[in-house]
Amino acid sequence: MDLVLNATAVLLNTTTEQKVVQESVAASLQTPTSLLGKSDHLIICRSWKEPQHVLFQVANVLFILAFVAPDNKYGVLFLHTLLMVACLFTTAWAWNVLCAPDLFTYSFVAMIINMGQTIYLLFTLRQVKFPGELEDIYEVLFAPMRVSRMLFKRLVSLEYAQVLNLHAGEAYAMQNLTRTDRLALLVAGKASVLSDHHFLHHIHPREFLDSPEFESTRSGKEDKYKVTIIAVTPCRYILWQRQNLEYLLVKEAFLAAVFALLLERDITSKLYAMNEKIVTEKGEQLDIRLPSVTGSMTYQLAAETTSQLHTGSRSHTPHLQRAGKLKLIQRHRHLLTMQAKIFRPYVNLRCEGRYGPH
Repeated sequence: MDLVLNATAVLLNTTTEQKVVQESVAASLQTPTSLLGKSDHLIICRSWKEPQHVLFQVANVLFILAFVAPDNKYGVLFLHTLLMVACLFTTAWAWNVLCAPDLFTYSFVAMIINMGQTIYLLFTLRQVKFPGELEDIYEVLFAPMRVSRMLFKRLVSLEYAQVLNLHAGEAYAMQNLTRTDRLALLVAGKASVLSDHHFLHHIHPREFLDSPEFESTRSGKEDKYKVTIIAVTPCRYILWQRQNLEYLLVKEAFLAAVFALLLERDITSKLYAMNEKIVTEKGEQLDIRLPSVTGSMTYQLAAETTSQLHTGSRSHTPHLQRAGKLKLIQRHRHLLTMQAKIFRPYVNLRCEGRYGPH
């Protein structure tokens, strides 16, 4: 008897479930009368629901504001901050009002992603501070070139650079002895450049100590300084080893372009400073960029040397003065060569049309 009753109950339940399914299918196939307008092809709403909760309204206002953010680094920070807050309101609305776990999950994940982006942007945009001497170098040389503080911090970090000192009279480089495998930027103090004990020019703060030597020597080549660089006063300078600096410049193309411009400008300033020091015995200024000047000075010096050897003259003062001028001219011509070497890639690019029409 119990077996018969159980079978009857199962049969009734199955019949009831079939009816429910059939009613659901029929209801889904029917077109809601509330959505029908005057035309069967036009679907409209005859009855509108009341506005959603205030959390939903605030979230969408924030979404609208986020997408009108300006196109710059602070605009991106503004965008992700508003998106994070908007997703927070959407998450609260989905959890407390709508009770929709799927919408809550998506909104919560979007909020976490935008929170991570906001934290990262705040980290990259934070104001990096440098010591007073490095701050001056950055503001004068690198900030006008649009080099970021983070990139400059990396440039002067211990991984790539050292900040060293020179006492007065101490040599940074010795002629024909020191290898040209480095580059230095004078931060404080004053240095002099000599060639065979003949003074050529001074080096002041925010100038490179050895930009011509750095440009004239390729990586891996064994070469020596052709001049002596001595500190006139206590000096402080930033030193980059060539291998480390070139490794960084390969990874940072923008910084490499900035360095090329800074080196070109430094060599040019040295060139014109030396040009002002060349004067004739009559007080006239020579333009030692002209090849004839070097040739005539070399010829005169050789003639005087030969004459002194034949006559046994011991008057070395004019000879030393001309020798000093010749060393200055040779240094000047070397700087001109380095300047042309730096300019040549840019001239070639312009001739190829990469910089636009002339």
